[in-house]
Amino acid sequence: MRKCRELLNLHLRPSLSSHVSRNFSSGATTNTKPIEEIVKGFEVSDTDWTSRPFFYKVLKQVSGDPYTALSFFTWVTKEKQFIPTTAEYNALLEILGPVHMFSEMKNVMKMMDMKKCKMLPSTFTILIKYYAKSGLVDDAIRCLEQMKRCGVKPNVQTYNNLIDAFVKEGKINLVLGMIDQMKCDGIQPNEYTLNFLVEGLCSSGQLDKAIELVRESSANGIVYNVLLKGLCKARKIEEAYEIVEEMISRGHNPDEYTYNTLVVGACKVGKLDFALGLRMEMIRRKVSPSIITYGTLIMFLCRHKRGEEAYHLLGEMKSEGIVLTEQDQSSLKAAFLRSNRRTSAAAIIRDMGNSSTRSKPPH
Repeated sequence: MRKCRELLNLHLRPSLSSHVSRNFSSGATTNTKPIEEIVKGFEVSDTDWTSRPFFYKVLKQVSGDPYTALSFFTWVTKEKQFIPTTAEYNALLEILGPVHMFSEMKNVMKMMDMKKCKMLPSTFTILIKYYAKSGLVDDAIRCLEQMKRCGVKPNVQTYNNLIDAFVKEGKINLVLGMIDQMKCDGIQPNEYTLNFLVEGLCSSGQLDKAIELVRESSANGIVYNVLLKGLCKARKIEEAYEIVEEMISRGHNPDEYTYNTLVVGACKVGKLDFALGLRMEMIRRKVSPSIITYGTLIMFLCRHKRGEEAYHLLGEMKSEGIVLTEQDQSSLKAAFLRSNRRTSAAAIIRDMGNSSTRSKPPH
């Protein structure tokens, strides 16, 4: 187990709570609530302290305060002889990770090692996940290497966390290398791996490779949408529509996001008639056009001095029962400002007003 303890020697940037880790082993932490306050309101018997449901009940209550969660965990295991399993240690790691308490996370893993509690792939994966999310990719890679030296085999989730981090940093070569490493370890990439890889290839301008990869794989609708977004961002609308046709031929039905991505992309390159045709295709395929669909079309029609068509679409929106937030109303009124229909359009827009919140449009 000595090699596993070497995990504590991984390079760390300062944790936002490094002063806590010095006292972790003794159970003393700062900025925590007293134990009496933590368990206040719970009817506690001697048997409750060794009850896992009770443990999770308390841990859930203090999950928003990682210092207090750490203090409670240490106290209940030392003073009340609660014996945590890997699942309980992992639950604590998931509380510490989002606030970058990496020193404390490693100390939790050291405690697991000392108590001879088996570290599973999920345990290392939690640490790798939060290193990666924090941009500490080098630390995440070192943790992966240490995981293997400890005799713990990474799983597909372990690699996907690293691949996602590489994609976000634009390191496509590292993505490809990590996928090769996965295969060498006998781990098959899953749909999430494919999703990250397609996103990375599109972001790095390797659209042909992304298309080839999707065509050679058993991609699902989500992966197709990622590719579609990349093609539209690159202003390759015809190629994007071909991908939609392939998607349909392979049994994946395009959804609202698929069509809205295409509509926005087509409008941005001035293909308004094509975009209008997409709305009709949505209706034929029983995919309801949304505020994003109509709003995008109306805005670009008005920009191109096709106000009458925009006004006709506004009427269709109303007949469809689409409701508008204040933000939607403001955007549509602004679109009609230079149209001779602005007064009547404003009245319709006002009638469609509602305080609902709309969904985020595709970029």
